[in-house]
Amino acid sequence: MPTGVADFRELWLEVTVKDSAGKTIVSSGAIDAKGEIDQNAHIFRKVFGDKNGKSVGLKFWQYEKLLEDTRIAPKGFRDERYALGAEPKYPLNVDVKLNFRIYPQWVTTIVQKEFPALPSPPVITLHHISKRLERP
Repeated sequence: MPTGVADFRELWLEVTVKDSAGKTIVSSGAIDAKGEIDQNAHIFRKVFGDKNGKSVGLKFWQYEKLLEDTRIAPKGFRDERYALGAEPKYPLNVDVKLNFRIYPQWVTTIVQKEFPALPSPPVITLHHISKRLERP
């Protein structure tokens, strides 16, 4: 992951799978109109929590425990799985992007209340793969 605090940097997979008719059968990690990442996305990050297990967000001084650490170690890897549903129509067209954003939309939204001219940070695609998969 690019440098910086791991709870603010966002690194995630954006995955789209379409069947032979062009129908989207998997969609994960897309950005919505408000700039939020789809809640089903596989995000690689750290989430810090307070003593009650609630995310502390910007209140880092309340950090008492690590709630989640889904980062990938240098030279490491992790398999991620996506359900295709019953009997998808092959061939499948799979599009996968590894995206990065310097800080989450919720931070931008908070700061934009005070500074409305602040632009939302860009989403940078670090890697992109498209594959056509025939029936296994």
